Amino acid sequence: MAPDSGALPSKSEVRRQRVDAAMRGLVVRNGRVEVDGALGAASHGPSDASAADRLLAQGRVLAAVDAAASAVLARGLAPDFEVLGRCLLAARQPERALAAFDTSLDRGVDVADRVLAQRGAARALLALSRLDDAAERLETIVEDEPDDPWAHLLLAKIRLAAGLDARAEHHLEVAARAADTVDGRSAARLLARRLRGGSPTVDVRPANASDFTLAPAARVDATGGVDGANETSVIALADSQVILAGWNDGRDGAPRLGAAVSVDRGATWSDEIVERPPGVSAEIWGDPMTAVDSRTGDLFVGGIAFPIAEPEGAVFVARRPAGGPLGDATLVYQGAEIIDKCWMAAGPAPDEPDATRVYVAYSLGLQVSADGGGTWTPPLGLGLVHGILPRVDPAGELLLGYYELGVIPRRFWLRRSTDGGQSVGAASMVADLMTVGLGDQVPGFFRVADFGSFALDPRDGALYFVYADVETAGDVDLFLTSSTDGGATWTEPHAFRTADHESSDQFMPWLEIDASGRQHLVFFDTRDVAQDDSAANAWLDIYYATSVDRGASWAEARLTETSFPSVGSTFPTGVAQFLGDYLGLATAEASAYPVYPVVVDGHAEIHARRVEFGDVFRDGFESGNLEAWDGASP
Repeated sequence: MAPDSGALPSKSEVRRQRVDAAMRGLVVRNGRVEVDGALGAASHGPSDASAADRLLAQGRVLAAVDAAASAVLARGLAPDFEVLGRCLLAARQPERALAAFDTSLDRGVDVADRVLAQRGAARALLALSRLDDAAERLETIVEDEPDDPWAHLLLAKIRLAAGLDARAEHHLEVAARAADTVDGRSAARLLARRLRGGSPTVDVRPANASDFTLAPAARVDATGGVDGANETSVIALADSQVILAGWNDGRDGAPRLGAAVSVDRGATWSDEIVERPPGVSAEIWGDPMTAVDSRTGDLFVGGIAFPIAEPEGAVFVARRPAGGPLGDATLVYQGAEIIDKCWMAAGPAPDEPDATRVYVAYSLGLQVSADGGGTWTPPLGLGLVHGILPRVDPAGELLLGYYELGVIPRRFWLRRSTDGGQSVGAASMVADLMTVGLGDQVPGFFRVADFGSFALDPRDGALYFVYADVETAGDVDLFLTSSTDGGATWTEPHAFRTADHESSDQFMPWLEIDASGRQHLVFFDTRDVAQDDSAANAWLDIYYATSVDRGASWAEARLTETSFPSVGSTFPTGVAQFLGDYLGLATAEASAYPVYPVVVDGHAEIHARRVEFGDVFRDGFESGNLEAWDGASP
């Protein structure tokens, strides 16, 4: 939806403007990339398509677009346009990426060039939700390369989304036979199992009073206005009543980073806007991230900033010292690049239990602070990846979960650092989405992000990953997979499915595991209002679920008392339906704290509910720490 008159551009519009500048000298006309006669190669640096690939590997997308445009202007060969297409796809410009790939097809002279360009075109069409057109491109690849496993696997997923199971089976048979990697064969076989018998499931039942109790909902953005609010992140001190939450806040007429502190276990909140650091002249800032230093009691909240006029982006963090107020934000990074989704974590330094490392991960990679957020290392590039979620285990090892940017369908990966973020090890694949897109599989016209959420059990380091995927056409479920060998191998994903889930969708999950090993999950759900995926608006609820047996069974409860619509709250950038891309949840003192957006009387608010666990033993004593008991009481 176009922004209202006078509204600030959205983050995606700012990104498009910056890509425009990086592509100077080139325009898109009639579905092809052409040279603009008023400009030329002189406006770029030296031409080198390989430089664009190197920049993409560093996550420097704008610089990569510039380098690829330079190569196109200087030579204009088919491989140059193909590289430009990949850069534009990474910059989330699928329409222009498609034009670049098709221009490459026009100029390609051999089969290898054609196949490469058609692969890119298929990805761009999938990003545009044009599944039938993507299937046509994939069929042309199969004509040139009859046993191409990638094309057959994608065709199977497209047929699955359309409910064409028989045609999907054929493509799966070829993909499983022809795949030259274990990951490729596993994906084909897993999808085949879903088609033939359905995924294995975990048990999900309604919670009862012995599972947990819910405190009344409290408004987190207590002094907020009537503009949009979404995308929550929250953290808590394990042995305290102090909780810190962050979110995107629109009360000032533009997206800002909202933050709130509760010192009474979520009953009441004191909120404010976190101002950007000095020297950052951004009009838009948000994308909240939070972390806690359990050793010192310090809490952190931060985000990213988007200047409209300047081709820059920034990352910043504010610290709340133990017992003190939230301090001013300090700069983590600023540069002429696209900056996107940040998350953070804090934990002990490797082999130094009395030292803390704070980690921030975002589109340019990983940065580390050893002085409580005062100073930061330069970004350590992790490649062309997105949604990097850091977690720190009790020994100080850092784990990074993410998905590949520009690759559709998504695949989730995990990497590990054993030296405090100075370097990271090789990636292992966690999960391969069976769907080619979630947005068309749920009611309403809002973005459904592909983010998954992983957490580790602090008792033994077991890893768990929850994500949304399509089991059958139009049915979006949550899936759980786990690893007991540090992420080297993962179990077959199990679906969360009950009778209520069969005709509804669950998505945007967030997972946490507390010190006792109890798992906590929060997510969006459509089950409480009968609705069709083609409906213009969705009716939504927020649900919470918990497991005490390593994810084998779950007890769940509805957090929202009434369903709320996907429309009714106009975010300051004019987007009528935008729920954000993720939810937040924290744990502390035998409690969990889901924090989530709702629409109330036509405007968005941020709410929280305390989930209380009373682990009552037969002798009448109560303890939130199950490890404190080593036997049954009489």
